[in-house]
Amino acid sequence: MKEAYETENYKAIVPIGVHVASEMDTFNHALPLLFDRKQVLMKAPEESPGFITCDHPVCLTWSEPQHLRLPLGLKTKGTEVLFPISPKLAVVGAFELENGEADVSDLDVASANGTIALNAQRQVYAGRDDFKYQIDQTQPPRPASDLIVDERFKGSA
Repeated sequence: MKEAYETENYKAIVPIGVHVASEMDTFNHALPLLFDRKQVLMKAPEESPGFITCDHPVCLTWSEPQHLRLPLGLKTKGTEVLFPISPKLAVVGAFELENGEADVSDLDVASANGTIALNAQRQVYAGRDDFKYQIDQTQPPRPASDLIVDERFKGSA
């Protein structure tokens, strides 16, 4: 085996079926954990540019800051799963919520957009170029044009 590797005759082949089986196994474990959470459908204001999305749109975050040192996990209480559905709709799921719908403010949308932007690995997508985002909750929301130069965003990618 060592000789084959050193002479570059070594080739590892993993059948596609193995990848598919692995993905399906992951879904079998993850989906029940997502369904155990209560879900709230968030509706952006009618005139709002709305929610953005990204190349990794499912965001798992802490809802209770005192837990920041524990590892995040789908089974962990005090966490939220945020997922943008469209510019006008997003879903947040948490164990501590009640199922329902909520008309959210522009500030809530900006906060969600900040979380989504930080979850991006390479790309952020928006229906309009005038969206707002808020990464630091102690600062006011910032315009979309600031995102590309925002050090917090650049450091997350």
